[in-house]
Amino acid sequence: DGFAGLVLEAEQLGCDVIADGAHVHPDWLRLAARTKQSRLILISDRIDLPQSASAAPAWLAADRLTSDGVAWRLPDGRLAGSLLTLDAAIRNAASWNVLSSHGAGAACTLRPARLLGVERQHGTLRPGARADLVALSDAGEVIATWVGGREVFRAKPR
Repeated sequence: DGFAGLVLEAEQLGCDVIADGAHVHPDWLRLAARTKQSRLILISDRIDLPQSASAAPAWLAADRLTSDGVAWRLPDGRLAGSLLTLDAAIRNAASWNVLSSHGAGAACTLRPARLLGVERQHGTLRPGARADLVALSDAGEVIATWVGGREVFRAKPR
């Protein structure tokens, strides 16, 4: 694919990927992981529709978008956004045998922090860092989150 191929070939460039299977096919993600290695970052463009249709911008109106369970699409079929959360991106990358869970986690945390030059405070577990944390279950689901060391979410036990 033209532009994607150029990005993958250019050693100096990193690559941000939405690992939902709609924006990027798992085979392309595998190729990107192999060629970009530590320069691959997993991201999301998740859209959460407002409860009130009147609160949404016209292009985002629920009657204009349809969901296939993976992504939101415009009436003509083009992608409008994802339903992907980053914990799901980690699970996808691991289940598609693209990255280990640990590697996928780093692609959502440490790697973007390094890109922004804030890795001493964010995206890492080290003394003096901010302590924004997400605890995942063995199945890769969010069970608790902390922001600045304060717990802000804990999943209800099943």
